[in-house]
Amino acid sequence: MLRLHIFFALFLGIQSATLAQCDTGSEPECMCETAEVLCSVVDLDGFSGEMSTFSHAGDGPNPFCNGSFSDNPNWFGFIAWCENITFELDLSNCTGAGVQLALFTDCTFSEEVDCDDNCNSSTVTLDLDLIIGEDYFLLLDGCTGTACDYEVSVSPTNCDEFI
Repeated sequence: MLRLHIFFALFLGIQSATLAQCDTGSEPECMCETAEVLCSVVDLDGFSGEMSTFSHAGDGPNPFCNGSFSDNPNWFGFIAWCENITFELDLSNCTGAGVQLALFTDCTFSEEVDCDDNCNSSTVTLDLDLIIGEDYFLLLDGCTGTACDYEVSVSPTNCDEFI
């Protein structure tokens, strides 16, 4: 039993260490196509990070979110195990206006599921209706290149994968 607990502790430590963000253009999270697809959206709950002002607009959809353009996109992929999910980003220490948050069904950007482009808010939220078992790609982008510290909240938190 102790070995099982140690295995899960190591697995969770490795799992949380794999989440990163785009700082130089070489990280997988800089492009939708190379972003790691997490086994569950719950893996993002509690994740916090510091955005970079590194500009790489070509790695995001243009336009998206009611005519916005990406500047410094960060990508997170996940598999949906709940139909109704809420993402909330709490922002702080922004270098400018704020961030945009959008969700896509794939990396062609042909279907935008939802978007919040309220660049003047300290909280960005998406209320989503998803298809269980499908992959989705979450875009975090600074409005006109803004970089912020952020923390992700996901609810419900019992959207674990089915085995």
